[in-house]
Parts: sequence; C-alpha cells; structure tokens
Amino acid sequence: MSGLTLPLLKRDERAVSVIVGEILMVGIMVVAISVVARAYIVTRSTPSRFVFFSVQVENDLIDSYQVKLTIKHVGGDTIIDPVKYLAVWGGKDSAGVQENIAYERGNGFSIYDKFELGDNVTLFVHCLPDNAPKFSYRIRVGDRYRVRIYDNYSEKVLYEKVLTVAASS
Repeated sequence: MSGLTLPLLKRDERAVSVIVGEILMVGIMVVAISVVARAYIVTRSTPSRFVFFSVQVENDLIDSYQVKLTIKHVGGDTIIDPVKYLAVWGGKDSAGVQENIAYERGNGFSIYDKFELGDNVTLFVHCLPDNAPKFSYRIRVGDRYRVRIYDNYSEKVLYEKVLTVAASS
C-alpha cells in the first residue's frame, strides 16, 4: 500500500463550492435591495410634523365674505413643498358655516418650494357657501373664525385655533 494513492473525489462528484456560490449570490442580492430601498426612503421628502405657526386673521376690505390669513412659521422643521403637504381650512365659528379650503390670491404657498422658520404667507379664505344667504356670512371685525392647518401626508392637524377677526391693516 505504500505506492498506491486513492483519489479523493470521483469524476462524477462535484465540490460544495457551487452551493456556497449560490448562497453568496442570494445574500448579495438581499443586501443590494435593502441598500437601494433605504436610500429611497431617506431621500424622499416628508413633511414636518414638528412645526409651529402664528396665524393672524383680518377682514378683507375688498370682499366682506372672506378673511385674510397671515401665517408665519415660528418654530420647528422646514416644510418641503407646502403646496402638496399643507391645507388651510377656515370657517366662521358662530354661524356653523361649512368649512372651506383656502384659495390663493396674490402671495400663496405656490411661491415657496419650502416653508421655513421666519417665512410669512398670506392666504384668503372664502366663507360663503353656494346658495347661502349673504347677510349671515358677512365677516366683520370681532367675528370668531376657526383656522386649521393640516398635514396632508400624515392627515394630522398641525394647528387649530379659534381666532377673533381683526381690522385689516
């Protein structure tokens, strides 16, 4: 037996390296997919849920059925793309008026790609539903007006307050 060597592998047997290679390829694919998914989630802009507003409500001298809202960003994170993520609603508190979404005249969120600390925006909220008696919806100085600012992304109210309408400056 001194000169006789036995082959370790037969010709029809394969090594384990094929199975190890397949397992490694699956592992590499899982890691690659998770890296791409994480990069997508991190780079997607989300609205701020920690933001504070100061809102001033004035009567509009041009149209007595709408109010002028001056919204100031006074604290918290920057809101990226406020046109997409923020909605401002208002309604006359005393008459049970159906709340109407704000519309823009002049300045509005559309001039901003972001709404950050110190920024001001002026919106005009119409308070006259269709087929409504005009006398009960006229907005006067001293009227109470409910204002809500919504985050459309999370569907949460970021700001809600009943304010008294001041004289337009």
